[in-house]
Amino acid sequence: HPSDGLLMFAGLYSWWADHSKSEDDPGFWNLTSTIVTTAAVPHLAHIHDRRPATLPPELWADWMNPDILGDDTFIEYAMNASAAVAEELNEYPTLPLKDDGLPAVPIPAE
Repeated sequence: HPSDGLLMFAGLYSWWADHSKSEDDPGFWNLTSTIVTTAAVPHLAHIHDRRPATLPPELWADWMNPDILGDDTFIEYAMNASAAVAEELNEYPTLPLKDDGLPAVPIPAE
């Protein structure tokens, strides 16, 4: 990832009511979420034809701001900006992760 910094994936969420349940049922309101994907950048397309939309730091606050409506212009700008972030990403093989109860940290293969 860029300069060993943070990556922010563009995501969406929505609360929806399950009208098959009563309003006082804890399962009445449900949260659905997704990570936005877009076409792979050329140097990573051999891994998969899609990639998570990775946002540059200057868009993080706007993307997370609930007062900003995500119209087509904003979404198009964010997806174009995400390509520049993805161009900075690199791939490298890692060792398989073990399910030993420890935090998962990818270790580069030698």
